[in-house]
Amino acid sequence: MKQILNSIQEQLSKISEVNYAGEDWGQLDEERPPVKFPCALVDMDQFQYSDMGEKTQMGEGIIQITVADIKLQGNRPTAQMNRVSDHDRFMTVLEKVHEKLHGYGTAEFQPLKRVSMAKIKRTDGIRSYVISYETAYTDRVATTKYTKKTISGININL
Repeated sequence: MKQILNSIQEQLSKISEVNYAGEDWGQLDEERPPVKFPCALVDMDQFQYSDMGEKTQMGEGIIQITVADIKLQGNRPTAQMNRVSDHDRFMTVLEKVHEKLHGYGTAEFQPLKRVSMAKIKRTDGIRSYVISYETAYTDRVATTKYTKKTISGININL
């Protein structure tokens, strides 16, 4: 699982419009969130596991990406109406995140497939959306690990 989260975080850090990409541990709930905006935070939602035999399981579930920005100004003066709006810039960040992640997979996990996106209502000036991606992977953590050992002095004749 950690390889999946790390790989996705690395992909998000490649997006020039994202100033902070990291694990979601509740930073946005802090009075002064310790992130640079706009940010993309990675977490996993509920995963379901099914046995494949020999202590191997298939995990299927949702990876959540919280994309957030802070709105530092209110309504814009008429002179600024032709400039790209904060909303447009934020929507561009959402598009870039989806462009980078939808269909992204490695040998560790199946390609991500977006299944939902929802706005998170906040009253603190932080605008945020959660994008959910479905994926699956084979978990071999509990399998028996074999170590190759060389035994000297043994002759095998076939």
